[in-house]
Amino acid sequence: MGSTSYPPLKTQKKNCKLSPHKFSRKKEQEKEHADAQMSDINQSNGQAMEDMTEEITLTIILNRISGGKYKHPNEFWMELGKMFKMVNINYPDDSLSFRKISDRLRVLAYHLYVSQLYRAH
Repeated sequence: MGSTSYPPLKTQKKNCKLSPHKFSRKKEQEKEHADAQMSDINQSNGQAMEDMTEEITLTIILNRISGGKYKHPNEFWMELGKMFKMVNINYPDDSLSFRKISDRLRVLAYHLYVSQLYRAH
């Protein structure tokens, strides 16, 4: 292999126009922006965790299906997904038989969901 030559590194300009005051102000603005973004993320995570506190079981989902509570199929799929997330949170050890059954059902549900999407289009 031949040697690769790289362009020379650029050096800093000696006459930098950015004063220390402007530099610190810019850093301060970036920090404020990052703090605002983190606040938004924390609020959305808090809402997601509030949504996750409602217990969802297969029995509840079946009762809602038979009672006609779901207006759109996506409502069913979202609740089923919440149920699987709750199982993963409450049973983090994937060697438990309950968790293994849940993981298998989740994979089956995923395949059904994907096949439903392809039939719809």
